[in-house]
Amino acid sequence: MKTKSRQSSSEKGISPKDWKNIFGLYDACISNAADLLKEAELLYKHDYFSRAFALAIIAYEEVGKGQIVADLFNDMVSKEEFEEAFGKHEIKSAYNHRKFVIATKPSYAEYIDYNKSKGKEYNKWRINAIYVDFSNYYKAQEPKDIITKENSREVIDFVNKEINEIKKMEFITERIGSKSFLK
Repeated sequence: MKTKSRQSSSEKGISPKDWKNIFGLYDACISNAADLLKEAELLYKHDYFSRAFALAIIAYEEVGKGQIVADLFNDMVSKEEFEEAFGKHEIKSAYNHRKFVIATKPSYAEYIDYNKSKGKEYNKWRINAIYVDFSNYYKAQEPKDIITKENSREVIDFVNKEINEIKKMEFITERIGSKSFLK
């Protein structure tokens, strides 16, 4: 199963000589996501809820980037999608919401689908948790007034669960990325 971008690409997969580096890159992404989540917990414990929320969202993006790296190894995403994951916030979060589609009509097709608008939603939340904005009549909207303690706890727990689920599936299936969920 591959993304539509990968299906339409004629590029060759990753060379075996690059496998070690790809695994290292994947591990670095997941490790960084876990570190970001630990730092979010520290901010949360010191009542910096909007900053904790923002770091948890960034950790979630890093998880998505790691999944794209793994799926590059698995020859499931294109190099274009891989490169986009290192430069654009939207694809990282969107890829965490990917679906594995098997269609039978009008003809048989299977592919990985993800919606970048979902990634834009996460990106907006991250921005709201960091930057001051304004509302009607130029009234300041500070992140600490938008993101609640409950919002922060919810996203930290959600990302922690996501990381734990990925690690569990990797252990069970001895695979990484989407393939760990498809065995």
